[in-house]
Amino acid sequence: MAALVFFALIMSFSAVSAVTNITSDEHALLSLKSPLTNWSSSVTHVCNWTGVICNRYGRVAALDLSNMGLLGTIPPSMGNLSFLVSLDFSNNSFSGNIPKEMAHLRRIKEINLSFNDFSGGLPTYYSRIDLQHIYTANPVNSIQSTLGSTAVVYEPSASQP
Repeated sequence: MAALVFFALIMSFSAVSAVTNITSDEHALLSLKSPLTNWSSSVTHVCNWTGVICNRYGRVAALDLSNMGLLGTIPPSMGNLSFLVSLDFSNNSFSGNIPKEMAHLRRIKEINLSFNDFSGGLPTYYSRIDLQHIYTANPVNSIQSTLGSTAVVYEPSASQP
């Protein structure tokens, strides 16, 4: 009997943990979405949002918002997408600095930030992430030393001469 009660307790904890995790992902995406002028999503589950790809556990694994004409900044809570492997914000009008919290994305392998209006260079905290590729509008020589073996692809923004 005690084993059955223990099993039920463990199962209920797992269910609560799964809800907390998707809520964390949903919160991060909602904080990205709220200041944007034109990324709309009328569906309720984040895994069904435009540009969102979830893994088999229902966690956000890829975010592809490329070529959507989005305007706004990247909020620090994007660093809470702990299962994110691929991020593509290319060909939009994102601006401001890239938040340091993005260094919390330990599973991220590819980031595309090219053709946006970010200010400043690529932060040095990206050296703590095991990236395979990063696409940026910053010159390679200014960031390569901080990224080690990461393949950096330089794609100048459309606003540069």
